[in-house]
Amino acid sequence: MKALDSPALQEGEGFINKTLKDADVKEGPEREKLLIRYLAATTLALAFERIDSAIWGSQIYILEHLNANRSGVLKDAIKTLYYDNAVTKWPPSFTNYSYDAYLGFLKNSNLVLEQDGCLLITQLGVEFLQYLARVGKSGARFRPG
Repeated sequence: MKALDSPALQEGEGFINKTLKDADVKEGPEREKLLIRYLAATTLALAFERIDSAIWGSQIYILEHLNANRSGVLKDAIKTLYYDNAVTKWPPSFTNYSYDAYLGFLKNSNLVLEQDGCLLITQLGVEFLQYLARVGKSGARFRPG
C-alpha cells in the first residue's frame, strides 16, 4: 500500500473517511457494499474518460447508429456509411488505419460486438453515449455547422 502513497491520495482517503463518518456509515457489510459501488462507478467513469480521449467522431456516429438500430447493422453497411466516408474526408489519418483496426477500437473497448456479420452496440456502448450526453460531450461536437 505504501507504493500508492502520495499527499493527494491521502487527502482523498481523508475525504472518503469523513464522508462515511458524516453519513454515519459504520464498518461492516453495508459499508463494504457502498464502497464497492463507488469503486465500480469510479472505474466506469475512468473507462469512459479513456475512451472519450481516444475515440474518433465517426466512431461515435457508428455508436449512435447502432443505438438506433438495436437489432444490429451489417458490418459492410457500417464500412460504407462511416469508415469509407471518413477515409474520403481525412485520407492521411487513415493511411495505415484499416477498417478492422478502426472497428477493433470499438470492439476492444467493449462498446460494440460483432455477431453473424452484424455489429451491435453493447450495454457499455449505450451507457457511454448516455455519459457523453450527460457531460455535454455528445457526438455533435464533431459535426460541422
